[in-house]
Amino acid sequence: MNGYVFAEEPGEGEGGQAEPGEMSGAAVVKDGWWWALNETPEDDTGFVPQEPPPSNVPEGAIPVAAAGGDREKISAIEFALEARPGAEMRSATLALRESEESGANVNEEDAVVRACQITESFWADEEAAAWETRPEVDCEAGSAEGIRDEDGTWTFDLTSLASSWVAEDGETPQSIMLVAEAESAESFQVAYEGLDHEAIGITVDAEGGSAPGGAGGGDAEEIGESVAGAPDAAGAPAEEAAPAAPGSDDEAAVAAGDGEIPEDAEAPVTSADGGSGNDPDLAAGPAQPSVYDGIPWAAWLLVPAALGVAYIAMLALGPRGEPTTGSSGHGVSRALQRWSRGGPSAAGGT
Repeated sequence: MNGYVFAEEPGEGEGGQAEPGEMSGAAVVKDGWWWALNETPEDDTGFVPQEPPPSNVPEGAIPVAAAGGDREKISAIEFALEARPGAEMRSATLALRESEESGANVNEEDAVVRACQITESFWADEEAAAWETRPEVDCEAGSAEGIRDEDGTWTFDLTSLASSWVAEDGETPQSIMLVAEAESAESFQVAYEGLDHEAIGITVDAEGGSAPGGAGGGDAEEIGESVAGAPDAAGAPAEEAAPAAPGSDDEAAVAAGDGEIPEDAEAPVTSADGGSGNDPDLAAGPAQPSVYDGIPWAAWLLVPAALGVAYIAMLALGPRGEPTTGSSGHGVSRALQRWSRGGPSAAGGT
């Protein structure tokens, strides 16, 4: 409860009339209903399959029924009001229309249906849901009795209920439960056309209320002032200009706060090590490495050794070791063959 204790009487409330299917100042979020027949056994000895919706409840309808004074079917509707917290609620009216399906309504002219406040923030929008999953309601905290017209249209004055929905704390769920009057001993069923049929009407008239972040924009102005006077990343106030580098009269004047920065002034270029950007060595770019820098020093030792081996081979083989452009049987190959057959004397021709 939020300090509101109502029991809305039929005919109370001000404001415009609601028509089934028309919405003004609010929207319907979801609807659903629960069936007492789908109640888990007390012993809970095993799985009990859920009963499908009965044939006398049309698809998409939200029924309210009583059997021998006990509530058998109850239905819930959740709204989303446009009014902000703290608004003055002038009127809120709900309009529902009975289903025209055959057998959907029984003893509807004697039915007593009341819209009670749901106290839980969330509930599942199912059809013929398990009875134990129904959300808690508090009819003493706020309720409204429905008025039926001859054409089967029901109206509920939800002004008092909606006043708690736009309270400053904003903790009351914007949901109602349609239930049979507890004191009624009549057996009846009323099947209203639900959200799927676009037959739920709600009209809300409210004025005022606080805007998000505070009314009047005061908080936004304070935030803007604090940002304007806040220090920048360097720790200095944002309004102070960074001093210019000395080097000219204009720069000195700017640093002292007595001059302005010339339009044609160029910012000095600073190198990575803090020096001036006019260094000729830096302007020339990095030096290119030599292609010989990557050769290891041990490789250089093999060059004279290879030349020495070639010279000794030339002396040992003599003239016949010289290369020739003729057949493969001359030159070094031929000398090696002689060496293998007869030793050095055969290779040298002696």
